[in-house]
Amino acid sequence: MLQGTAVTDSAILGGANASIATGSVAYNVYSNSTCTTLAAAAGSGTLTGASASGSSSVNLGPGTYYWQASYGGDANNKAISSECGTEILTVQAPTTTTTIQSGGGVMGASIPVLKGSAVTDTAHIAGAEAASATGTVTYTLYKDAKCKTILATSTATVTGGVTGPSVAVSPSVGTYYWVATYSGGGLNAPSTSACGSEKLIVSTKANLGLPNGKKCFSKRDFAIHPRYPKGAKIISYEEFINGKLAKQGKLSKHATSVDLIGLPKGAYKVELVTFAANGKSYEETRTFHTCVKKKHKHH
Repeated sequence: MLQGTAVTDSAILGGANASIATGSVAYNVYSNSTCTTLAAAAGSGTLTGASASGSSSVNLGPGTYYWQASYGGDANNKAISSECGTEILTVQAPTTTTTIQSGGGVMGASIPVLKGSAVTDTAHIAGAEAASATGTVTYTLYKDAKCKTILATSTATVTGGVTGPSVAVSPSVGTYYWVATYSGGGLNAPSTSACGSEKLIVSTKANLGLPNGKKCFSKRDFAIHPRYPKGAKIISYEEFINGKLAKQGKLSKHATSVDLIGLPKGAYKVELVTFAANGKSYEETRTFHTCVKKKHKHH
């Protein structure tokens, strides 16, 4: 049962004189299997024949609990309690499942890789009891943005809150979407990552016209006029800097730009992915170095 869900109990007396029993049944919830540590008192239920009305509702934190119903007896029936351990309640903490994919030297929620690159996905389970999470995670790679058509699936175990990765995949050119489904385990409830939260773009390597990266750029903002691969009509682009989506959209007058302004001096891996009207995509990768523009001395 998920934490936050109210739960009740009920009882039925047995025995030769149960049908004429009077009095009430007290309900209690214990946190140990010998029913000595009270977690919650759940009221009492009046007997009508052999059946007692239900307990009051209880709302418990994550844990394993044990119900016990106790009848006080009357002139025709002995006092009796239900056996501890015959009714066990497990309350699970809510969890969330998020994912991160890696391949082709980059890692992120949305990454571009060249055709032939091996890509794996790894889930992260979060929640109040996540450090003790057990169970499994099923990774599914879909061919469509609505996550209906499956391309590949694999399962990994969760031990002590740590999740194993998916089996590596190397899809053909296209755009794909990961979903990770956690089975739940121990005191952790099941959860699933959102469709569309992780996108994988697989492209064909192409010369798209990125400038030479050998020199350093002091201006840190330069135009690109992407070449159209033979027979391809480019309709949009996505631009990544060190694996993170930096810019996307349609070309303006057949051009876009790389903006490294505000980034510290260093090397930046720029991946330009262009999308054609026929659904194919093309990628060029180049590493650019930024530098501080030298000041000229005046004599």
